[in-house]
Amino acid sequence: MQSLLSRAMPSGERSSPATFNVVLIYEDFETRERARKSLDYLGQEFGNDFEFRHTMWRLDVLQDPKLNALAAPSLAEADLLIVSLRCERQVPDKIVALIDERLAQSVNPECALMAPFERSAPATRSSVYACLATLARRHGFDFFEQAVSDAEDQAEPSLKLVWAFGLFRPPYADLLKRLRQIMKPNSSTRPNELSETIQLSRKNTRQPA
Repeated sequence: MQSLLSRAMPSGERSSPATFNVVLIYEDFETRERARKSLDYLGQEFGNDFEFRHTMWRLDVLQDPKLNALAAPSLAEADLLIVSLRCERQVPDKIVALIDERLAQSVNPECALMAPFERSAPATRSSVYACLATLARRHGFDFFEQAVSDAEDQAEPSLKLVWAFGLFRPPYADLLKRLRQIMKPNSSTRPNELSETIQLSRKNTRQPA
């Protein structure tokens, strides 16, 4: 499944928007809708400058070796991976390895990560949060949290987006630079807090013996 999220641009005003490839990894209907909300936000905020082309892959499909091969081309070209799972869900080892492999590839190494959470959910206790924090530290990425409101209700944030990204080539670097600018000053996780966050998340997501 693939679609475009971009605003119509008057002819002749500016050059064509750059393509930004997004892969959504979700668990069920609820987490898929959460991922779509975060993608809608990107389209609303940056749609004048970027065409967001996205594909969606369910968690169980990506863990099947035969079906996983169908997702390989999308993953290899992804500029952004959105990982949307339930807070209590442990990120499967195969999925962690898949994301790590994407970040480590040498042909097109630039790829950002994002995980959306409901605003009321304890994101730091989620294994997805811990996974992104670990990958951010391993690959030298910045690690940010961002509160996002629905277009209909700007008063109360409805989503919390957790980002991990490094240095990008132009024009994608412009998008990430603008993301940093619109985030609140207290929304970033400082490097010395990162290991504490990971330890706390692992402790709270550890399964009972």
